[in-house]
Amino acid sequence: MDIQRDGAGYKAVDGGNLLASTDEWMSPIFADIGPDGAVWVIDFYSFIIQHNPTPSLQSAGVQATTGRGGAYQTENNLRDQSHGRIYRVVWKDGPRSAIPSLAKKKSPEVVAALESGNPFWSLTAQRLIVDNKMVDAAPALKKRVRSGAGGKGAIHALWSLEGIGELDQDTHRAALLSKDAALRRNAIRALPANDHGQPLFFSSPVIQDPDLLTRQVALVKLLEFPTIPEIQTVVAQLSRVPIHSSDTFLNNTLTLLGRIHKVSGVGENEVQVAAGDKVKVGGKELTWRNVTAATNYLDFNETLKSINDHVAGYLVTYIECDADTPDVVIAVASNDQGRIYFNGVDIYAFTEPHPLMLDADKGKVTLKKGTNVMVFKITNEQKAWQGAMRLLDRSGAPLKNIRLKLQP
Repeated sequence: MDIQRDGAGYKAVDGGNLLASTDEWMSPIFADIGPDGAVWVIDFYSFIIQHNPTPSLQSAGVQATTGRGGAYQTENNLRDQSHGRIYRVVWKDGPRSAIPSLAKKKSPEVVAALESGNPFWSLTAQRLIVDNKMVDAAPALKKRVRSGAGGKGAIHALWSLEGIGELDQDTHRAALLSKDAALRRNAIRALPANDHGQPLFFSSPVIQDPDLLTRQVALVKLLEFPTIPEIQTVVAQLSRVPIHSSDTFLNNTLTLLGRIHKVSGVGENEVQVAAGDKVKVGGKELTWRNVTAATNYLDFNETLKSINDHVAGYLVTYIECDADTPDVVIAVASNDQGRIYFNGVDIYAFTEPHPLMLDADKGKVTLKKGTNVMVFKITNEQKAWQGAMRLLDRSGAPLKNIRLKLQP
C-alpha cells in the first residue's frame, strides 16, 4: 500500500504489487528489508493458508470439511506443511551495504550506524546500544539529538537514550522544540506520563503544533496524563479550535479526551447544533439542515440527491421529557458503521461494514427530565448510506409522552 498523509492521520491507497505470481500456490506472508538492502520475502507456498470459514462448492468452488483446530480439509489435501520459499527482491543498480556487521563494534561505530539508510542496520544499532547498555555512547547521542539537524539518526539517538536511561530534560526539551516534526513526534511519545513528563510537555507548544500529525500525537499523550483541573482546562480550550472539529483524527481524539478527563462539551459526543449552523470539514464549509423523515428510516443518498462514498453523516435530535423515564429501548440499525451518543455518552457502536437490518441492535437508556441529546453518526464506505432508529417502551411499543425538537 502507498501510505499518504491525510491531515492529522494517514490514508492508504493501492501502490501496486512489489511481487506477484500466476502460481496459485504462491503465498507471501512476510516481507522485510535485510542487511543487504534487498527485500526478503517469505513464501508459505501453500494453496490454502487460512483456517475458517470452511468453503463449499457454492461459496468458493471447493468442497471442504472442518478439521482439527478449525482448519478446513480438502479431498486432495491442498495444504503443504513441509515446504516454503524465501526470495530476495534486489535492486540491481542499488549500492552495496556499507555495513557488513556490527558484531563486537565499539560505541562510536554503533552510534554512526544509527544514520544508516537501511532500517535493518539503524534498528540493529539502536538495539545493541540498549541491550548492551552502552552508557558511554550517551554524550554522542545527546549531541546528535541537540544538533538541530533532525532526521532519522536523531530519532534513533533519542530512543537509544531513553532505552539506557540517559535522556535528560535538556536533551528532551531540544527534541520537543526541534524543527523536524518527526523528531518532535517521537519526543512527545517518549515523555513519561508523570510529574517529570508534564512540565516538559506544557513547556513546549506541541498541542498547537503546525504539523497536524504531531498535534495528534500530542493530544494522544494528553490522554495518558492523570485528570487534574489544569488538564481539564486545556481540554476545554482545545474544543474551541476549528481544525480540532473538522479533522476526523483530531476530533476523534478530542472526543476521547473529553470522556477520559471528564470535560463536557468536547468532541462529537457533545454535538449541539441547530439548522443554519456552519462547520468546516476538509476545507469545505458545510451547513447543518433540518431533515424530517416519514418513518424511523433515513436514506442519506436519497436525501442529498447524490451517491456519496467514504463519508460520515450526523443526525442530531433533542428529546424533551416531562419526567425521568427508565428502561427506554433504543432499536437501531445502520449501513455501514454506526455510533450513538446519548447525553454525551457513547452507548452504541458497530464498527464493521454491513447492510441495513431494521432493529438489528437494541439497548436501554434512561431519559432524564428535560432535554436529552441524541447524536447518531453513520459512516458509509460505498453506495448505500442509511440509518434507522426508534425509541420503544418496555413492552416494545413506540415510546409516548416525549417531544422531539430540532434545536437545543
